[in-house]
Amino acid sequence: MIVQILSLVKIVYQIIRLYSHFNWYSFWGADQARACPCIGTLIAAGLQQLELKKRRERAVACRKYLYDFGMTYRVGEYLLEGGRFPYTPVKAANVWDEARGYSFNMPAMSDENRNWVRSKLDGDGYRLSSEMQFRFRVEPGKYRLSLGFGPFEDTGPVMVEGLKEPLKLVLSKKAGLAEADIVITSTATLSVSHKGYGDIRWLSLIEKN
Repeated sequence: MIVQILSLVKIVYQIIRLYSHFNWYSFWGADQARACPCIGTLIAAGLQQLELKKRRERAVACRKYLYDFGMTYRVGEYLLEGGRFPYTPVKAANVWDEARGYSFNMPAMSDENRNWVRSKLDGDGYRLSSEMQFRFRVEPGKYRLSLGFGPFEDTGPVMVEGLKEPLKLVLSKKAGLAEADIVITSTATLSVSHKGYGDIRWLSLIEKN
């Protein structure tokens, strides 16, 4: 019985794949297509599954630069189209290394562990001064930049350099988040710095498809 059911499921799947290549409203006409709701349901379900598969494949293939600052036992994950992609833990003592392709220009000042915050990303970080930068190498593409950062003041500017033109992000102490779309035209090393004291918590740069 189980073998028969599995065979039926396989046949239905093949039918869905076959039907997904046709525009049945054009082939049959609208009246005939509506007269066969079972076929329409199968086609819709098949197309939905194919689209979901394509989106997941794009999510895996796109470039992702994910950095988590703070305690190495509290490393977050980026969720994208059902996939879970771990952040790279960055140590406070890491300074720039060409082979690594990311790190600070000088060691971070201290660990900032906020135990009362449940989020693995927002619950910890490193304290930076205005002389400090986080740098990372990026390949060309169109990206969505997100930065978790807590300025000491109510608001604080963060500069992203290494682009065609420097990008200024203004963060609030309450939200602790800034986002922007950026374009990288050639391999570049981006630097993130803050004009004052603040806590850098996480950074993500996701290629847009």
